[in-house]
Amino acid sequence: MATLVTNRPGVFSATWNAVALGITSSDGFKLKYKQSRIAVNDTNLYGDTLVDGIYRGLTGVQMLVTLKEWNAAIQTMIWPHGAASPAAMDGVLGTVGKRISDFALPLVLTAAAGTPAAALSHGGVATANTFTAGMATLSDQNDIEMLFGAVQTDIPVLLDLLLYDDSGTKRFFKWSSV
Repeated sequence: MATLVTNRPGVFSATWNAVALGITSSDGFKLKYKQSRIAVNDTNLYGDTLVDGIYRGLTGVQMLVTLKEWNAAIQTMIWPHGAASPAAMDGVLGTVGKRISDFALPLVLTAAAGTPAAALSHGGVATANTFTAGMATLSDQNDIEMLFGAVQTDIPVLLDLLLYDDSGTKRFFKWSSV
């Protein structure tokens, strides 16, 4: 019997700057964005009625995840300003005036083998099981809260996905097959 819907469940592993991020909460990663546009309204015939719009790109392209581990990749991700190299969560202010893109590093999600997510097509790729954001950095909308107690570690992270040049194509992310 054929299924009525094609869903895409599956576990994804993740790396940031090629270092594993570890396990996440059960809802995994959430990609979000908004289409930006200028409304065509304020006309003599239709008043403020929206009659069309002008596309102005994408805004707020972000990835949301709750991380469950405490490792070097996560520490560098949430505190990229440290004095050590690679950056360490050491309380150092860092260089004021530095470009945000200097902190952006690749985020790669890979669908676990055998899950429906590993076999679905995305972005024109027949079996796209890898999602790559070439430039991901901690969003200024992200509030980090650190618990110092005998409880599980939940680290909610909101990353801004910056536009980057992928061999002449400007993109925020891409799907591929490995």
